[in-house]
Amino acid sequence: KSLININLPKYAYLKDHKIQDIILFPAVAFVELATAACHQLLSPTTDDKQPTIIFEQVKFIKALVLTEHELTEIFTQIIMPMREWYIYSRPWSSAGSNCMHSSGMASVDMIDSFLNQHTLSQYSLNEFTLHAHGQQKQQQEKELYLEFYDLLNK
Repeated sequence: KSLININLPKYAYLKDHKIQDIILFPAVAFVELATAACHQLLSPTTDDKQPTIIFEQVKFIKALVLTEHELTEIFTQIIMPMREWYIYSRPWSSAGSNCMHSSGMASVDMIDSFLNQHTLSQYSLNEFTLHAHGQQKQQQEKELYLEFYDLLNK
């Protein structure tokens, strides 16, 4: 979670990120939030270095408008084991609803994920559960498998 107050010196640079006099949270900042969250969850490599993170299917859904009069809470959700990530915001002062701004998938190595039997079993179980509850469409499933098939054959 992060609380953004553009009146503080720490976030003052955001006041300059404007389009038509509207202050927008930069798209690269969403990617940075996802990167930081993934680094917290993913294990370091054997030499204690942070692993390189691969992002796929990154979507910028809605711009985040910042104002000088309202604090904004931004939070990142990561769903394991597939490492799907979502970034939401909500007004700090009111009980406003959450608004999704960005989403994607993260991994350290997609190919290794599919060679690891434990991960593959969890992924298959997750796919089966979503399909059984009618929450996954056949077309999305086909596209996902084709993308991973292409990755494996490179």
